[in-house]
Amino acid sequence: MDAIEQNLRIYICTHIDFKPLVKNPVYEVVDARQYNGDMCANGLHGSFYSELLMYKYVSERKDLPEYVGFCGYRKYFSFRDDVPDMDAIFREHDAIATTPMRIEPDVRGHYLHYHNEHDLDIVTDIIRNDYPTLFPTFIQSLTRKEFYACNMFIVRRDDFLWLINTVFGILDKYLEAVTAGIETEGDPILARIAAHKQDYHIGMEPSLTMEYEYRIGGYLGERIVNALLLHRFRNIKHYNMIVTRNAVSPRLPLTKASL
Repeated sequence: MDAIEQNLRIYICTHIDFKPLVKNPVYEVVDARQYNGDMCANGLHGSFYSELLMYKYVSERKDLPEYVGFCGYRKYFSFRDDVPDMDAIFREHDAIATTPMRIEPDVRGHYLHYHNEHDLDIVTDIIRNDYPTLFPTFIQSLTRKEFYACNMFIVRRDDFLWLINTVFGILDKYLEAVTAGIETEGDPILARIAAHKQDYHIGMEPSLTMEYEYRIGGYLGERIVNALLLHRFRNIKHYNMIVTRNAVSPRLPLTKASL
């Protein structure tokens, strides 16, 4: 069954030049650099949202296929070019995702080890107040030792639009909460991180840098997507994840004013 018959696209998100591992025409590369010089409409550097920025742009297309999926320039589903029959899978399942990752001590504890606890608490309060039907699942998801990592999934078009609209609705409210009252001529997220370096663990490990922690929206979004998959889908088909190379972090325009 070819790409047209499948009515499927699996979008490969990237912010660097790379050679795709796959050649099947169901795959399409979406490059963060093609969108307004890496800057978001709200003025933040695109890396704030990580790959979710590409998901947002894809969601705004008028020609979305029946089945919408995502992987990354270095992370693929284990089926690679041998793409299964989506119609057959979705007769018995309601989503495809990577095999959940085992995580210690749990999803919340893992986040707190690398990122700012207060950011996760802000998102938790937003979901409690504005998304009450999602809240019990979100709380449960934080206590689990299994995690749908890397925002990799294949779902029906309407489910994808619901998912991405929910994620960005929550992240928009997060940005409203953390930027209120911040007066800066530069990037308010950089200013927030610079003012709370200890909370963001900056410098505690070689990998924990300003550029790494700036991807707050991506890290929070990954935990939100994890909860949304658990909340909406009851029968998920799992495939293992193949990781082909180390990640390359985008360089941010860090200036003395922003630090």
